[in-house]
Amino acid sequence: MQAETAAPKLHWYHYILINSNWFALTLRSQVLAGLVVPLLVQGYVGDAQKGTYYGTIRLWALMVALLTQAFWGLVSDHSRLKWGRRRPFILLGTLVEVFVILGMIWIARLEGLTGYGVLLAAYLLSMASSNMSQAGTQGLIPDLVPQEKRGIASGIKMLLEVPLPLILVGLAIAPLVSQGKLPAALVVTI
Repeated sequence: MQAETAAPKLHWYHYILINSNWFALTLRSQVLAGLVVPLLVQGYVGDAQKGTYYGTIRLWALMVALLTQAFWGLVSDHSRLKWGRRRPFILLGTLVEVFVILGMIWIARLEGLTGYGVLLAAYLLSMASSNMSQAGTQGLIPDLVPQEKRGIASGIKMLLEVPLPLILVGLAIAPLVSQGKLPAALVVTI
């Protein structure tokens, strides 16, 4: 018989580390989908066409999100990488997302349908990378937290996923956007 190995003890900060990417993912979503992309679309196509063009960008973005999250979730479930099953996907998705958000600073300077086309491509890449990261993040609690502690982990997840990003967006990022300081808002988001 093999002796069971005890799982490493989780300290309070482990629960925050395990769930920290939920904060980043929600913040990114609120800033890009709720503030930046609609603002840029309106600037590119004007008031009369903003609904149609924003609807198109959201439809394609949601389709990319659905497909990439399912794909990367399956890949990470079967991964045997040295860094672990989830971490490489979280890291790669996050790094790509940082570059996409930095690219939004340049994209904001474009005009017309050229700007819209570049924004569409960047936002689709953003959705693919953030959903790669999310697919890995979704497996962390089941992989790392013992069954009897998952309630605590899920509670911290919800704290980092809902109220804290809303507070940061409301108090820091949205005021920057409303003052026309989009580059600063995007840097704070990163």
